[in-house]
Amino acid sequence: MPALSWNPDTRGGVKLIAGVDEAGRGPLAGPVVPAAVIFPPDLRGDEPWLKFLDDSKKLTHVNRERAVEAVRQNAWR
Repeated sequence: MPALSWNPDTRGGVKLIAGVDEAGRGPLAGPVVPAAVIFPPDLRGDEPWLKFLDDSKKLTHVNRERAVEAVRQNAWR
């Protein structure tokens, strides 16, 4: 899947971008918890907290908590 740009002029008409993740172990035959979040269309894309939203398995506990708070504060409502 091609990456989408934060720049609205180069997104090919895409207005909203949803980040999706799942939590579970093994194949999707077992218990899985999916989640998605949409940020406001005017999000600049260079906010420092976005660097935490790469791979939750790589985050320390402290940075995971920071990322959770940033998502809660910045998610589109």
